[in-house]
Amino acid sequence: MRPSLKFAFISALALASPAIADTDLERDHFIPSLRKADFIFEGVVTAVDYKSSRPAGTAARAMPHTFVTFEIRKVYKGNPGSLQTLTLRFLGGATGVGGRVLEVSGYPLFDVGDHDILLMERNTKKSCPLALCAQGRFRIINGLVYSDSGNEVDLMPDGAMAYGPEHRLPEIDTDMVGGHRMEKVIVEVLPGGIAPPPQPPPPAGWRHMTFGAFDTFLEATLKANLSPGELARQSPVVSANIGDDFVFAVLRQALPSSDPGGFLGNLPVELVTSIQEQLELELFNANGGDPRL
Repeated sequence: MRPSLKFAFISALALASPAIADTDLERDHFIPSLRKADFIFEGVVTAVDYKSSRPAGTAARAMPHTFVTFEIRKVYKGNPGSLQTLTLRFLGGATGVGGRVLEVSGYPLFDVGDHDILLMERNTKKSCPLALCAQGRFRIINGLVYSDSGNEVDLMPDGAMAYGPEHRLPEIDTDMVGGHRMEKVIVEVLPGGIAPPPQPPPPAGWRHMTFGAFDTFLEATLKANLSPGELARQSPVVSANIGDDFVFAVLRQALPSSDPGGFLGNLPVELVTSIQEQLELELFNANGGDPRL
């Protein structure tokens, strides 16, 4: 799903999505993400803070960002140096307590106390500093492992990993962002109306992994697919500093030079502006979610 950017005062989000199982997780995504990640670690969120970027030029605007600080509990890949905590910087967040919220579709949200295993990639260089963004987050809730969206992380009979059915848990569906309660509601559209989706069982032989089982699986998978040099990585991991001045430069593209029938000229200014923003977003997406060329 493509990222979309919007400012909102909303505290609830309604979506429609089936509970699914994804057998392609390891083959198509997981192992390549392990290779791409600069740092893989287990951590617990100790702080969530917000700061806006400095506008990149006179026509640009500041963009809210979220700074998520983790206590590092275990390192699977990479060099933490002397760090005991690590701060990741994400595009999106609040402009202040009770202020506006920039929500970026497909980007994870964090709360103090969240317990995760993260595949970090290019922190402070990418708008979402995780390998494949939300797919680089594995959530540990009540001793079991879930994807960012609530799919159980399962071990298949052949030893591969896959996403199992979705679980609707308060830890998955509710977040606080700058004083706003952000709640995700998953429903299915049925002939008689809408209802929560059914909770199907995982396919036969699939086993929902505990934290201990996933820890063992991850260590074994890394050892089997990465060299000792790749696992160690000599350069220390980069931690974001909320005190630093930083710029988020949304890529810009001029409006089309041709305007058949004077179409754009007859539109309200705010709608022409939204077309410009959509063109910027297309370039942002085409650049892999990285605001810099």
